[in-house]
Amino acid sequence: MSFSTNTIIIGAAKAGTTSLATWMSQHPECCVSRPKETMFFGSGKLYSKGPHWYADKYFQHYRGEKVVCDATPAYSNRDRHPGVPLRASNYYSGMKVIYMVRHPLRRIESAWRMFASIEPFEDDPILLRDIARAKQGFDSYLRDDEIFQDLASTTKYQFQLQAWRDVFPNTQIHTIFLEDLKSNEMCELNRLANFLQIDGSAFNAIGRTVENANAQRRKETVIRQLVARSPFKALVKRLAPKAVVDSIANSRLGSKPIRGEQVYWPSDMVEKLRSEIQEDLEMFLLSQGKDENYYSY
Repeated sequence: MSFSTNTIIIGAAKAGTTSLATWMSQHPECCVSRPKETMFFGSGKLYSKGPHWYADKYFQHYRGEKVVCDATPAYSNRDRHPGVPLRASNYYSGMKVIYMVRHPLRRIESAWRMFASIEPFEDDPILLRDIARAKQGFDSYLRDDEIFQDLASTTKYQFQLQAWRDVFPNTQIHTIFLEDLKSNEMCELNRLANFLQIDGSAFNAIGRTVENANAQRRKETVIRQLVARSPFKALVKRLAPKAVVDSIANSRLGSKPIRGEQVYWPSDMVEKLRSEIQEDLEMFLLSQGKDENYYSY
């Protein structure tokens, strides 16, 4: 398969990247990675497998589309995954970068809801920590020092995006605010289409609902849920068709979703977050032509 990924959705996590990737995957000029999150540029081990492995694993459905997109929010976590922008640039220096952001408090609440409602498929110590804390409640989740620092760091949008600005020119970076996407959907999608140089009117024919990754995971079939929890899942992974394996391996299957229930923010934790991110957030908003009070909390 001869082509290069030329577009990358880097996050932030819980800021609408799943919806955007879904809409783009329905656009006739776009081919989006399957499954959505590849981690190819975030892992030295995966990156060393090379572009042919990457193409064969995540883009077998490519049919000559103009835009070939990898949608992995973790790419914007420069603390946990350093070196991603440089790998992406070495792969293709003309890469177009899409960065989605969201109100800091709403983003963190969404992260908590996700971790509180899922069961881990992999024995990842960080994932296990986040899930365990989240299931103890929102307050317990916030007050875990490691979790809080990770949440604060990934909400420093200027800091996270700067790693990409150090490698790619601003003309190749496009920022989308989830709030703007919700309030003026077609305007934002047309801006994106202009950035990607594709037909914006094609988005009109696409059914769109803003949803998060956890909502998408809840659409998994009952059979996949049973397999994912089965003591024979290792055998299934060896024998099942590749498409089924990929679907299982990339599903953190939930038990009971925690929907948009009211979340109580302790005042001391709001102030703690503000002290960590406010300066960065104001710089980011101003750099994007927004009022520094665009996000109030």
